Amino acid sequence: DIDNEASRILNMCYNRAKE
Repeated sequence: DIDNEASRILNMCYNRAKE
């Protein structure tokens, strides 16, 4: 599901920005 993939990528970027 493309929406799930997009959420995964956004979550990854968010987690990296937090560090």
